[in-house]
Amino acid sequence: MGTYLKNGFTAEITPKLIDTIPAGFEGDRARSTDVYLQHGGGAIGRVATAATAFVHRYARHNLMVIASWAAGTDSAAHIGWARKYWTTLEPLTRGVSVNHEGDATTPGVNAICPENYGMLATIKQKYDPTNLFRLNPNVQPIRPA
Repeated sequence: MGTYLKNGFTAEITPKLIDTIPAGFEGDRARSTDVYLQHGGGAIGRVATAATAFVHRYARHNLMVIASWAAGTDSAAHIGWARKYWTTLEPLTRGVSVNHEGDATTPGVNAICPENYGMLATIKQKYDPTNLFRLNPNVQPIRPA
């Protein structure tokens, strides 16, 4: 299966969110199309924002849109639909999980966790100064001046 995912955190499930989710949803026989809310909150919110790389401690839910299609078929229409649909949902979210973000780029990591990026870059310099683990949304190691 080919899969494309978009996500964003919400502090609450609002009437606008409830109305928007089905408004733009479109099924397609050539793909599996999912929208769901992953519950957060609780103990997640009791950890200090600066304590870990995860800064979205306010989040009660992670809203996800997933499109999946048979391997070997053209993905463009499915990815295009997911991106277009996400433009209706994204304004109702704040922040994303880099682990679930299909379009995250190296510069995008800083936007995802700006509060903790410096800490992450310092840790990266200590444990991966040559940037061996770079084929993901990448935190660049801090280079000595």
